[in-house]
Amino acid sequence: MTLQCVGRDYGASSIVCVCNATYCDSLEPIDEERISGGNYLNYVSSKAGLRLEPNTGTLSGEVDDATAVVFTIDRNTTFQEILGFGGSLTDSTAFNIRNLSEDVSNNLLKTYFGEGGAQYLYLRVPMGASDFSLHFYSYDDVENDVALEHFDLIDIDYNYKIPIIKQASELRGEAINLFTTPWTSPAWMKDSNDYMSGSLLKTYYQPWANYFIKYFDAYARKNVSFWGLAPQNEPTVNKNNIPVMGWSAAQERDWVANYLGPTLVQAGYGGLKIMALDDNRNNLPDWVDVVLSDEAAAKYVSGIAVHWYRDTSTNDSVLEQTHEMHPDKFLFYTEACNHSKCYKTKVNVIRHLSQLFPPAPSWNHAENLGEAHRLHKAKSNRQTLDGAVVRVKTSDFGDWEIGEKYATSMMQPDWASERLKYKIDHMVVMRGGQTGASDRACVLKPVQSSLQALGNIISGKPFRKNHNQYTQPGWNPDFPVFRNLVYSDSSTLDYAASEAFNNWVSGWTDWNLAVNEDGGPATFGNKPDIFGYNAAIIVNSTGDEFYKQPPYYFQAHYSMFVPPGSVHIQLTSPNDGGLLHVAFLTPEDTVVVILFNNQDLAVPVVVRDPDLGDISLTVAERSINTVIYK
Repeated sequence: MTLQCVGRDYGASSIVCVCNATYCDSLEPIDEERISGGNYLNYVSSKAGLRLEPNTGTLSGEVDDATAVVFTIDRNTTFQEILGFGGSLTDSTAFNIRNLSEDVSNNLLKTYFGEGGAQYLYLRVPMGASDFSLHFYSYDDVENDVALEHFDLIDIDYNYKIPIIKQASELRGEAINLFTTPWTSPAWMKDSNDYMSGSLLKTYYQPWANYFIKYFDAYARKNVSFWGLAPQNEPTVNKNNIPVMGWSAAQERDWVANYLGPTLVQAGYGGLKIMALDDNRNNLPDWVDVVLSDEAAAKYVSGIAVHWYRDTSTNDSVLEQTHEMHPDKFLFYTEACNHSKCYKTKVNVIRHLSQLFPPAPSWNHAENLGEAHRLHKAKSNRQTLDGAVVRVKTSDFGDWEIGEKYATSMMQPDWASERLKYKIDHMVVMRGGQTGASDRACVLKPVQSSLQALGNIISGKPFRKNHNQYTQPGWNPDFPVFRNLVYSDSSTLDYAASEAFNNWVSGWTDWNLAVNEDGGPATFGNKPDIFGYNAAIIVNSTGDEFYKQPPYYFQAHYSMFVPPGSVHIQLTSPNDGGLLHVAFLTPEDTVVVILFNNQDLAVPVVVRDPDLGDISLTVAERSINTVIYK
């Protein structure tokens, strides 16, 4: 039986769905009769408050489409196979889950991995401390222990992560596909002798490869095995307030070819999927080209791991370009989250402009992990330009626009059209601070020399590829618009269907599965309170409940209906009506069509299957729809 969302309004643009020990919304198993024999189901989530609401209908002969947007299915034109979907089991996530009562914790894991839930198959597990840990650590902090005799997992692994992984596998009915990546080596292996900066000393290349083996062996002793790994989280960063370790592409190539790859094979872990990069796609295809230029490295690398944080400022064609150059390597998005918020006194450029300033977590319930995990509690006085403390706020819970950011990353605008122009909802330029009209985005003031170009943008004049403003926003120093301006072929903010999954992406994992009400707990070095992250699920341990936010449902519109082994199929339209769209064919020959409408008006749609007939429906304003049939 389908259990409906119990909504709660915190004053954001939409609602959260509240789950506790006795109740959590979920879907009933799909009855084959409801999606076959000319029947279809359309699951709808909307800003107005629907959450995976099932609607039934029947296919018919060709309908009058004079006033509708027509999408045509072509199941014979196929693209990449889908590996699956998932999230990240950070130290903080594990702690938050186990900080709930057993019944509530069980419901949270069921909503991700169990029947009626998101059906996640993948978990990204950081190797050691990340920014979402309770303190900085490695698994061997004994200086100069080159033989790694003191290597050992810690309590967060033994008592939190490993039990959660096993429970998730039981709920899923099969082993969860785990992959790992380190944020840093032990500090003593680095040229900085510091967690928050530096690079691995070459003298420790082999001990660092051995460290990976120690890690996999330690988990194996607890009957937990891994599917894959990335050599380094965000290797382009070598200094931050979180654990980092910088690599060049050439260094990663040489280490994989001469140390990590051979060491894994020798230790019996040669079947693990190594993913290069694990960083933002603005590094594509160059980084991967360097790593895969060496046949010795290329033979160990199975895929390419990508983060979403520069999606809004980087041409999505780099994904297709990377695939075309390396078609035997899969593309996998391994990290996504909403890590900042431009509050309601700020200016609006467009609905999906990525946000400027990261908010801050707190550490509500960490003391019971012991003395080693005691955390700073002083609140930062760091402020935004308008004076608001940068942190996750309760009034953000249920923010629909955060979910929409996921949709626009999974289903992205086409940067590669011959003629493009901007659609700007509102533009307020700034001098020496921020003034503003809306709550959705922020923009920096263009310098005087670019005012003519800005006028062209506002008036809608199209730019050709050879125009000096045909660049990603921010790349031209005379036009420093911050990050995400969406290019479009129509003045109604149309998006061409050149999406992440239409650019050969095979898998997707979110960042933290769950954070607390302040966006943590987290540790950020000498500035411990400058960041706070929203997440698909917010844990309220004091109330012993958790809140499913819009990003959960946006991702579930994929993960619930597009199982591993599905293939991306062609979905075409002469005029998409401003809807982002993508289609898949499952191993059971079920057609899955996902339509996202970020406009403030409903769009009549016909989904045309030349073999089975037409589906006529209305895609509500600010909604995501998943249509399934066979």
